[in-house]
Amino acid sequence: MNDNVVELECVTTLPIPVERVIREAGEANLSSVVVIGWEPDGGFYFESNDPSGPECLWLLELAKKRLLELGDP
Repeated sequence: MNDNVVELECVTTLPIPVERVIREAGEANLSSVVVIGWEPDGGFYFESNDPSGPECLWLLELAKKRLLELGDP
């Protein structure tokens, strides 16, 4: 990263590079993580460190709730 670039911590409608999101998640000292996304060939990607299906679903539903609370930008 350039020394003269400041990364803003705010909600945006612009895409953020995947590498930045993964890097910031790695620095967040998380105890549980669910990663979902699209692969370049259009395939679906899902991975979690927690083997509990209900726990993964709880995290996804909580994320859904918080996303809906943000409203439509």
